[in-house]
Formats: sequence, structure tokens, C-alpha cells
Amino acid sequence: MAVLALARQWRRPQPDAVEASSARWAAAGALLFVASDSLLAWDRFAGGLPLASLLVLSTYYAAQYAIARSVK
Repeated sequence: MAVLALARQWRRPQPDAVEASSARWAAAGALLFVASDSLLAWDRFAGGLPLASLLVLSTYYAAQYAIARSVK
């Protein structure tokens, strides 16, 4: 998901302003999902993470917001 969102962001020729903004929000959301899943895996399988719930949920909700914001 993240690779496709980033590919959409970096495509050539440059899209119009609305499409570019949408692609940036989608890419940010995808990267935040990767961060959220990585933090969750680190907490579960690598011996724990301080403030895990706060970190995982804040990146998860930020990802949801960014992806919802990307819909035009």
C-alpha cells in the first residue's frame, strides 16, 4: 500500500494541484500505517515498547485522518 501511494505521489507528469494534494495525503497516510504496524510489531514481538498504546494509536489515527483527507 505504501509503495503504491508513494508511486502515485512521485509520478510524472505532475498532476494538477488537487490531485497532487490528494496524492500527498494518501502517501502520508500510507507511511503512517507502516509506522503504526511497525510499532505494534515491535511492541508485541521485540520485547515491548514504552508508551506503546499511545504511539501505536496516535500513528494509526493520524493515518486514518490522512487517508480520509486524501479523498477528493
